[in-house]
Amino acid sequence: MLLNSLYLKTRGVRRLLFLCIDIIMEIIRKTLARVLNTRKYYTSYYRNAIYKYTDFNSYFELFSNIASQTNVTIAKKEIAFLEDIPMGSSFNTVKNRIYGSFRIVRELKHITMLLSEIKLYDFKFTLEMHFFRDKLVFFKYVFKNKEQKDLLIDLVLKKYFNKEKEDRCNSLYATDTNNNYIHLEDEVHLSISYLTLNFGFFEYLTDLKEEEEMLIMTRNKTAVEELFNKL
Repeated sequence: MLLNSLYLKTRGVRRLLFLCIDIIMEIIRKTLARVLNTRKYYTSYYRNAIYKYTDFNSYFELFSNIASQTNVTIAKKEIAFLEDIPMGSSFNTVKNRIYGSFRIVRELKHITMLLSEIKLYDFKFTLEMHFFRDKLVFFKYVFKNKEQKDLLIDLVLKKYFNKEKEDRCNSLYATDTNNNYIHLEDEVHLSISYLTLNFGFFEYLTDLKEEEEMLIMTRNKTAVEELFNKL
């Protein structure tokens, strides 16, 4: 009886020990994953991009600029991330097609940002992808290699624009029949932005802007009234 009791107690202790080891290993795995996600992919590019989009005004300025353009070329084909991944695709659908390291950022309500640095043969570039309520509404490529600029611009012109090489300028816009836009901008770095005016994102930004302006007006009015009373 005594031996049997000792055996059962030892068995119970071993089970408890194994359970504790499993819990500790799970904590280590989660901690390691968190460290990799926050350090390995936190480059200066990510830092700058995250800082830029912590305020909805960056989006509003971009989309307002696109919506106000009058000199816009009709694109030669539909503007999309890939032929089988159109604008408005879900976050998981797009994420599953991204190879290599990436960072997911959620700084603003209803907006998820995916940042990645990609190397494709001799081409190295950064990719920003922005989702509004789980729909792809904006993505952007940035190429920093100046020696590759001419080739990249010619490829974009050939694919989307009805323009010859000698007609190109530093900023070009094109739209397709589905209210999607592409903006080619050649400044310090070559950037190619793709966005859509569908799925309610621009309307959402416009509402936020109006609320902000109304709040500023109310604060200014209150400040003037208080100053008036003090004078």
